[in-house]
Amino acid sequence: MEWKPVDGRLKLISINLGGVWGLAENGDIFYRDGTFENYQSPGTGWWQVEGKLEQLSVGWNSVWAVDKLGQVWYRAGIDIEHVTGTTWVNVPTDGPFKQVSVDRLGHVWAIDRKNDVYFRVGACVEQITGMFWRKVGNRRLAQLDAGKAGVWAVDENKEVFHRSGTYGENGREGEAWIPVGPGAVLLLQLSSGGEDMMMGVTARGELYMRSGMYTTGPIGQCWKRLPGELRMVDVYGYTAWGIDGRLRPVYTSCLPRSQVPVRMLRDTFF
Repeated sequence: MEWKPVDGRLKLISINLGGVWGLAENGDIFYRDGTFENYQSPGTGWWQVEGKLEQLSVGWNSVWAVDKLGQVWYRAGIDIEHVTGTTWVNVPTDGPFKQVSVDRLGHVWAIDRKNDVYFRVGACVEQITGMFWRKVGNRRLAQLDAGKAGVWAVDENKEVFHRSGTYGENGREGEAWIPVGPGAVLLLQLSSGGEDMMMGVTARGELYMRSGMYTTGPIGQCWKRLPGELRMVDVYGYTAWGIDGRLRPVYTSCLPRSQVPVRMLRDTFF
């Protein structure tokens, strides 16, 4: 695999069927032209979208985000004719949030500034707003991501956890946070949107992939070190975008395929 540089300077980037979106250091919001429902494309340029944000996450027909006050928003009106949507809609919370994550099917998870975890009950592509926030367990986490590989997270010690019962974007809250170990890699940030894999970066910028995931074995089989050094990474399918040490966006559509033993595939599909 090879990381290819892309024009621009960003602190954060997110990819999904809704395309590639990013944030500049000053909070300016950008959409990558040509990437809506075309996520394998590197796109052709950046379109600025109105507003200022601290963090965002792209789904299919919505983008969820947090501003500097900890308020939560989503971008409404996204479709093939309005790829950047039409308006920002506020979603009330009981206190300030710091991070939100939406998967392809519109299921939303979030972390508040106390590091408590929340699930947005009822949120999906057909009902973007959902109904209400429900606190999930008592474990405090620093960052999480919801995607094809389920809901994954890291705590303040950089230990990695998988939320059991969430594999495959099934829209469930799951049952428990399962630590990934022994011999687990410590990650600063991770992304779970890959095909049967999760990716993450360490505090030193090292890039790792957790592979070998399947329906009855969602935690996966092994860690694999990948080439490149990044500040953050986001993955969808076998395409990933990242931010390097110079705040430069980088892109690859050649992620290695996850290796699942044939016996496990039989157990899953037959």
